[in-house]
Amino acid sequence: MVPTISANRARRFARLYLENLLLPTAIGPVRAEGVLRYPIREDYAVSWSSHLDVADVVVRLLQEGTVTGVVGIGAAGGYVGADLASGLGQYFAREMRFESQDPANMRVGLAPMLGDAAAESVAASYVLRLSQPGDVIDPATSAQDLLGLAPRSIVEWLHDLGV
Repeated sequence: MVPTISANRARRFARLYLENLLLPTAIGPVRAEGVLRYPIREDYAVSWSSHLDVADVVVRLLQEGTVTGVVGIGAAGGYVGADLASGLGQYFAREMRFESQDPANMRVGLAPMLGDAAAESVAASYVLRLSQPGDVIDPATSAQDLLGLAPRSIVEWLHDLGV
């Protein structure tokens, strides 16, 4: 059973990072079966970003020093599951599809890596996401608008990591 989590608590880890897709539970089926299983709805748009994108924004903020306040990092408008699968398919040069995964199944896969308590907390955040419309950045406070920095595409990100 996956515990529930409040919306306020979930805000602490509201962003999703592309690096999550490299977890063995996600990348394994991508490579072996041509399917990305992830615990978001098919229509759940997320402003995914990578740690590389975050680093680019931090460097620019430190260099410029004129932008203050919130700076949203990630894909404007967000990616849905099919977008993620398409990017992975382009990079791996194979057909790829997205499958919405039950957060409880994610918890089972994460528990050996993270421990039961941490896996339950992560799964609970995805249960909350099932009730939310999406998780996209505000274009007015985006790194694209404020700093002229666009996040990497999924293909660029995988290439830059040398996956």
